Amino acid sequence: GAIDVIPEGTAVELLDGNVVRISHTVLEGHRFAVKKIHKDEGLFSWNMQFGTALKDIYPGEYIMNERGLKALSMLFLCLFMYRSSRSNF
Repeated sequence: GAIDVIPEGTAVELLDGNVVRISHTVLEGHRFAVKKIHKDEGLFSWNMQFGTALKDIYPGEYIMNERGLKALSMLFLCLFMYRSSRSNF
């Protein structure tokens, strides 16, 4: 996973020397594709499969499942509410 937040559009040089552009901001510990992954292929991290691609995934694309999207949307909603709030005591 990412060792720090990687902003959308950042060019990242991979170990093989290829450069990919990040599709969406990638949070620390989250994953992005380093090569094309075809629909129905396994997604691997540390040589262990953790999922199966629902569509073709391209280098630099954020790896995210439905559960993660729901969790992030709740987190961002909470952060938005917190930032929109004013002290009342």
